[in-house]
Amino acid sequence: MESDEEFTIDYGDDFFGSLGGKTEALNEAHVIARIAFMNQLVQHDRCKQVLTTCAEQAGLLSPALKSQELILELTEATGCKTVEEFYQLLKENQGKDTLTFSTNLEGPEQIENLEARVKELFLSWVNEYNTFEMLIRSKDCTEIVVEGIVEFVKHELALPWAWVAHELMELSYTNLFGLATGRAVTKKLWYEPIDPPAPQVELTFQTLPGESSSQALLRLSEEIKPILDLLLVPPPRISAGKSRNPSVIEQQVDWFFRHKILGESINSIANAPDRDGPRVKKDRATIREGIGEAVGLLSIAPQIWADVDVDESMTKFLLDDAAQSEETG
Repeated sequence: MESDEEFTIDYGDDFFGSLGGKTEALNEAHVIARIAFMNQLVQHDRCKQVLTTCAEQAGLLSPALKSQELILELTEATGCKTVEEFYQLLKENQGKDTLTFSTNLEGPEQIENLEARVKELFLSWVNEYNTFEMLIRSKDCTEIVVEGIVEFVKHELALPWAWVAHELMELSYTNLFGLATGRAVTKKLWYEPIDPPAPQVELTFQTLPGESSSQALLRLSEEIKPILDLLLVPPPRISAGKSRNPSVIEQQVDWFFRHKILGESINSIANAPDRDGPRVKKDRATIREGIGEAVGLLSIAPQIWADVDVDESMTKFLLDDAAQSEETG
């Protein structure tokens, strides 16, 4: 189950929460680091294997693939060049009892056979997709997928960031829906400051006996002025901070991924040629520092395992890294 997705997260969503950077620039740097890390992780063979295994164990992969097979057959049978063209055909026939499409066949028997085949394929696809959708929305299947992904991220990769599991869970389900519908899925990730919540205010207003409309309006404008003053004051925001070079961030995340996930030594990374040309200098001290910077940026998101101390976990990792570097000389 492969994907060339880009990732989209709305950080205003309660599921993901807000970022914890002290400046806007740090939060933006986290997003750059997050994209770089996740893009490498989802292309990692072991990650692909885990997502596929989770989908298989949950009983989701087979109906998704069967649904995809049927939608592709339907697309071809109805003379559509692409799946999107077939969905447009469905949209045009929405609310009708029949599916009308064009064909080059002329003989009545051929047309009748094609109509019967399209009807059979359509009913089979609807049934298969409904089965898939029922399964993917069930608690049992979700628990199987979550358990497998958490085991991979928390224990196999030993990463302290629960948000990585959140990302992979979303990716897994998005990929499965893409398979079942035969559609390509494109997602994007961005950082957007959240509009802070309004201050707690309360206003009760009633007209008074014998009061004219103009008098009531004047009194209302006077009573509402303190509330307007509160709401019109610019809300406090974190400072802008100094922007970081995206290429440097991506390079640092690459070093972290290769060292932590792929198990490459600091010496190996320092001596290997860059895949897309040199971006920053590559002595061992710079690589160690860059890995630490990547860890710091990836730790800005607040989603961590409840029973994992991020500072302790990553400190141990960096200490182990330093010891390994000294041993390898």
